[in-house]
Amino acid sequence: MRINNKSQAAFGVLVVLLIIVGGFALVYFYKPSLLSSLGIGQPTNISKIVYYDPITFSAALQNPSLPIYPNSQFNVIITLVNHASQPITISVSPAGCPFVTSSENRVVTLGSGEVTSFSDSFSASKAQECTMLFTACFDYTSSYQYFFSFENENYNGVVPVVSSIEPPSPFNISISNIEQVIPTPPTPNNETYNLILNPATTAGYINNGALKWLSLSSTSEVYIASQPALNPQHTIINITGNSASLDLLSNGALQLPFILTGQPVVGKDYSSLQNITVTAGYTYCMQSSYIPISIQ
Repeated sequence: MRINNKSQAAFGVLVVLLIIVGGFALVYFYKPSLLSSLGIGQPTNISKIVYYDPITFSAALQNPSLPIYPNSQFNVIITLVNHASQPITISVSPAGCPFVTSSENRVVTLGSGEVTSFSDSFSASKAQECTMLFTACFDYTSSYQYFFSFENENYNGVVPVVSSIEPPSPFNISISNIEQVIPTPPTPNNETYNLILNPATTAGYINNGALKWLSLSSTSEVYIASQPALNPQHTIINITGNSASLDLLSNGALQLPFILTGQPVVGKDYSSLQNITVTAGYTYCMQSSYIPISIQ
């Protein structure tokens, strides 16, 4: 059977199309940033936040199979691991049994990646059964940096965007209802956004139900919306735990409104990259497993 030139040409075009489509598919799945740089394909500015507990903490009886008698000493082994990139000072306190007093707290400072174990000794004057529990608390800081640009409302081009930066943390910080590209009118425009702080679902909790301090800074003009009218600030706004605005809800969450002043963009263009940086300081606590104590 003889194949004419038209059929050969059509077959050749089909092969070339299959190669092109296959090449795009490979780049799309294995090198999406290349397509993005050409203005096509899936966006590469999607970040995934990973939450974690900065320390690992456990407590257990040193000899769980041995009997415990009145006025005899028994030991609990505490193990701490620092997963954070900076040193952490941890206060470990026992509770749960009548013979445990608050003066038995232990303070330990661990360097980054350091592991330590130590023994706490206890005794009771009479036979009883109870359950011990150990709590480890430490001061910690979480941060969040959000990038955005102001765009002239008449600009029809593409404004580059950058993903927000949120290091791994047990505390989730975000800004609701804000876009990475904010259209601005010919005159300054004030918009109210909500700063959301919420503990992630991990093994720990925020101590005392309140933040210690909060810092909000921006390359553009910002001020706290819940306060009386303030002059917009380019610098850092610091709020301490004495402020009513920092009272956390019962689940440890905070919603704080703030105003961002959108500056006009000169010409049919967009502003250079702007950012809002939020840093929160708080006390984070973790609890060990329950340890049953039987004094015979």
